[in-house]
Amino acid sequence: MAERELPPLEQAKAELPYKWYELSARAQMTAAIVSVLTISYPYIYFGPEKESLTAHLIGAGMYLIAGAVPDRVSTSKVIGAKNELRERGVAANVYESNILIKEQKSAIRYNLNPKTAISDIVGTYASAVSLGYAIPFLAIKIHASVNNFRVAKRLRRAIEISDQRAA
Repeated sequence: MAERELPPLEQAKAELPYKWYELSARAQMTAAIVSVLTISYPYIYFGPEKESLTAHLIGAGMYLIAGAVPDRVSTSKVIGAKNELRERGVAANVYESNILIKEQKSAIRYNLNPKTAISDIVGTYASAVSLGYAIPFLAIKIHASVNNFRVAKRLRRAIEISDQRAA
């Protein structure tokens, strides 16, 4: 009996299975809230500690350079690959998991979205307040970027599969 051919995206998911660190959006948000509350509790309870200007700049820079920029790049890659799949007539059932930012039709619209900018400004400011805030916020952004790069890789593989079948 002939084996049933999977749709391109399903085959790509089978070839590139989910890794243990790829959490669902709800699990990621829960981990984020718990880590921020855990790390910020001493800051709130004992009051703000004196940090140097250098520490504030390091916190803001860490978040912005190692967190916000890779997240923007990885999300743009996902949006671009999703649009390519749609052009080929393949349904890309991948959705933005950030509840503050709606689905965007293009990477440019995503990057120019005011909510995206405000999110990055608030994250950079909070990370500049204390290194204690910078670390969990940075971890959240890095995790989101890794997940997005994996999704983009699966979508790229689905594009390759679709092109091979069309040829």
